[in-house]
This record gives sequence, C-alpha cells and structure tokens, in this order.
Amino acid sequence: MSSPDEEEDDPIDLSVVLAPLSKEQLELMVAKLIARHEEIGDEVMELARQPVDVQALKECVASACALDEESRIQELMSLLGQAAQYAAAGDPRNALVVGEELTGQLVKTCIDAKDSDEADLEGAMREMEETWG
Repeated sequence: MSSPDEEEDDPIDLSVVLAPLSKEQLELMVAKLIARHEEIGDEVMELARQPVDVQALKECVASACALDEESRIQELMSLLGQAAQYAAAGDPRNALVVGEELTGQLVKTCIDAKDSDEADLEGAMREMEETWG
C-alpha cells in the first residue's frame, strides 16, 4: 500500500478523471479556475485563438463522407456548426476556414442526396445560410 505522499507524486490521468463530466460541468470548472487564477484566462484565450488544424479538419470531413447519406449530412452539419461557434467567439479567421472547408462538401452531399429526408436537406441548407449569414 502506498503512503499519501507517494499518491500525490503519481500523475493524474485527466482523460479518465474528466471523462464523466458533462460539457457544462467542464465549462464551470474552467470558469472557476480562471476566476481563481486569472493568468489561466490568457492561456485559454490563446489556445482558443490557435488556427484550425486544416489537415485534421479534412480528415474529419473525409470520415464523415464515408458514412451513410443521412449520417453524413448530420456529421457535416455538426462540423459546420463549429464555424458558427468560432464566429460567435469573435474569431472570423477560423470561422472562415471551417466554413469554406465544409460548405462545398455539404452542398455536394445535398445535391447528390437520394435517400435523405427532404427536411434533413432543408435543415442542412438553412444551417449553411445561418453560418454564412
């Protein structure tokens, strides 16, 4: 059995510890950390403003395109939602990168759609319009 001092030296696997927390709980935790340690706020903002990894985004788009038609539309719409999130956060550069990468593929998917529900296609087109609006 290890002593309490030895346990403090063991690294914490944050992916395991944080996995059960909801998005809201994680956001609250970050807000509390920033309130207690203001310098962390600058680091969070710097991290949030980093350029989008275009290669990783292209891989996500390729993975989404390998899905069945309905799932592909839903996944592409979810990814396109990131553009709106960047725009809302005051980061037009990343919003544009994500929007441009996703819009062409989403339009192609909607044009080529055979089995999708018309409401899904209309929703996808509305989402694009809101993103670019």
